[in-house]
Amino acid sequence: MTIACIIARGGSKRLPRKNVKPFCGHPLIAWAITQARCSHLVDKVYLSTDDDEIQNVAEKYGAEVIRRPDWPDADQASGSRPMKHMIEVLSARYGHEFNTVVSMLPTKPLVLPNQIDLAILARIKYGFDNIAYLCPERQVIIFKKLSEHRVRNVIFDKTYGYVIDGPGFNVTSPGWYLNYFFNAQVETTGDDTDKSADKVSAQGGTEGYFLLAENWQHGDVDTAQEFEFAELVMEHYILKGRGMAVYEEYAAKKHLAGNWRQQ
Repeated sequence: MTIACIIARGGSKRLPRKNVKPFCGHPLIAWAITQARCSHLVDKVYLSTDDDEIQNVAEKYGAEVIRRPDWPDADQASGSRPMKHMIEVLSARYGHEFNTVVSMLPTKPLVLPNQIDLAILARIKYGFDNIAYLCPERQVIIFKKLSEHRVRNVIFDKTYGYVIDGPGFNVTSPGWYLNYFFNAQVETTGDDTDKSADKVSAQGGTEGYFLLAENWQHGDVDTAQEFEFAELVMEHYILKGRGMAVYEEYAAKKHLAGNWRQQ
């Protein structure tokens, strides 16, 4: 059983209420739910939240909701904590039937209709523990901030030698996610808060597997400017005036991924 797991909290700080803020005509979380629901290979879509409005929106768009605990330090907790809770709840509910998790961030909405299915198929075909989409970077120039007005160039590369975070979802087994994403953070930093997670520059330098996304798909929406820019990109490259029909039409097609279970 493949389950899409989406996390969305109500107390966003940088862009308040961003998860229910209208994005291309629908609440932001509606896009991740629709993308997962319209996949041919996702069996169930679950969303974890601590917020009544988010729960109502999630259920309206077709997700089942798991309410997370009322953690006293919820503002400081990293995203791995609610995802860990969600996977544990689903593992207890479905047992060994639950063997694949598609962990999705609603703040990364620029997902093409077939990409979730292609990632699931690639993981199964090649036996990858984890696979995600990454975006190509032709020219990478990174400066390390040394003080308020002083920097040092630490990376300069123009050979397509780097890839960056892509549409914001990955496909793993539930156990692999817990052992790597959660346990690695706790073992490295001592807890599972954003404050400690931000200190982890690279969790062990572990190698992984990826599929290549379009170079415009790395858009995140943590600020008002990013939100507005991502709306423009979403409309221009994906929706093209058709709104959510782009995903619904894909779901209705007899796509290769849709026939995979019968092959």
